[in-house]
Amino acid sequence: MLDRSCEREIEALAASRHGGVGGELAAHVASCPACAAALEVDAALGALATALRREATPRDAERILFRARLRELGVAAERATRPMTLWTRFAGLGTAAVVALGLASRAGDLWAWLRPAAGAASPSPMLAVLAMVGCGLAALLLWLYTDWAEG
Repeated sequence: MLDRSCEREIEALAASRHGGVGGELAAHVASCPACAAALEVDAALGALATALRREATPRDAERILFRARLRELGVAAERATRPMTLWTRFAGLGTAAVVALGLASRAGDLWAWLRPAAGAASPSPMLAVLAMVGCGLAALLLWLYTDWAEG
């Protein structure tokens, strides 16, 4: 709760906000330190509020420039990530090609390995070597990509 030391303080504040203090009220404000201090604080706070409103509301040109800078940053970010997108696709396609070629070249052995009841006892050692080489190449491609993307 406010501790007012003068009964006419609110009347003086209302008058100053709605056109000014005049006549008998002006004489009272001149003789009353509480009313004079209240009017002084009210004027200072009003000036501060006006200045803050002026700073907080950007002008149209500032808005346009701000949006243009944001758009420019978005385009720059898209350009910067283009090579990573390309390398990601390249790594995925390379891995898929190595695996597909390896499986295609040893399709008979793979089929016999997957269906042991068909008569084949075990997969050939060449299939195991091919699987290890394929996994190694896939790991190498992914390692190269992550090393390049981080650097």
